[in-house]
Amino acid sequence: MGYSVLITNVTEDIWTSEQIFTLYRLRWRIEIIFKSWKSGALCLPTLLSNEKLSYERVIMTIYCFLILVAALLMPIYAYCLKIKKNNGSTSNISILKLTQWLKVNYQAIHLTLPIEPQIDKLAHLIIAYCCYDKRKQYPNFIEILN
Repeated sequence: MGYSVLITNVTEDIWTSEQIFTLYRLRWRIEIIFKSWKSGALCLPTLLSNEKLSYERVIMTIYCFLILVAALLMPIYAYCLKIKKNNGSTSNISILKLTQWLKVNYQAIHLTLPIEPQIDKLAHLIIAYCCYDKRKQYPNFIEILN
């Protein structure tokens, strides 16, 4: 319907409504990242659902999960964004779609090999399947930062 209602305790002399709306969109990015971890392709709660897991095992699982995100997901995302920018493309990659694509196509990545040459070969597929849908929408995270 074109309406957005945001409730805050910040007064207008601190932030304007436009600034609050921009910050909310940036905050939403964090929600999308957590969604990709939780209910998206990475399914973190499933990894932790076993009642027999010790505290140490839960902590180790979380650390391994964060290493996976930092060492694999984010470098792939950043590298593909760089390729798209160099090619002059205007659409951006959805982190949620990327995690879903990697879940289905994980066998295409060999963790024992350097990641960049592999991503060079896979980037066209990632870019083809992981971009935001073409529709009229508010600017996404990357567009807000630019």
